[in-house]
Amino acid sequence: MRKIAFSIVGILVLVGLTLILWRTGSAYEPSKIDAHLRGMRAPYRAVTISCCICGHLGFRVVAADGKTNQFAVIARSRSESAPDGMWMWDASSGHDTNVTAVAMNADTRRMLVGLVDQHIPPGLDRDQGLVVLRGDPRDHAAVVGHVVAARLKERLSK
Repeated sequence: MRKIAFSIVGILVLVGLTLILWRTGSAYEPSKIDAHLRGMRAPYRAVTISCCICGHLGFRVVAADGKTNQFAVIARSRSESAPDGMWMWDASSGHDTNVTAVAMNADTRRMLVGLVDQHIPPGLDRDQGLVVLRGDPRDHAAVVGHVVAARLKERLSK
């Protein structure tokens, strides 16, 4: 009876880990991505993200030609004035002028997930960004893991 219980628990753990760690395909159709994003030239000099507590995700991408692109992904908005989607603005001005709405479709999301996966080092910001963009259980689990690790580290340091 004990062997059966351990076998069942082992199988459940294995299935759970598989679901959390399973990598979905990140292939996207470049022609379906907005021209603003398609115009960014790889390889990128720098990619940074910033996560807001409200669920928005800010991007700053310096393309190979030196052009800086800034945009925000608005996720799970509860406001009619700022619906879910993406907004880009001219980074050369230093402030949020010339804001343009960008179509946020599945291909654009996959492109941004690839950008985060490839250019943002592992850590809480990266995982929060993936939660906003992809929302897979493994992304949520990674964020929870960071929070638990930070709390444990805080308790152990006291």
